[in-house]
Amino acid sequence: MTNSIPTGPRNIAIIGPYLSGKTTLLEGLLHACGATNRKGSVTEG
Repeated sequence: MTNSIPTGPRNIAIIGPYLSGKTTLLEGLLHACGATNRKGSVTEG
């Protein structure tokens, strides 16, 4: 197996019951890794 740097899009799936915090978790992860410049909220849409 060779070590290579992945390129292109990556997909993930966040699966859980209704109102379990999936959107909040994903927003927090994206903000923590620098992919977004602010944390949104569910009420903002």
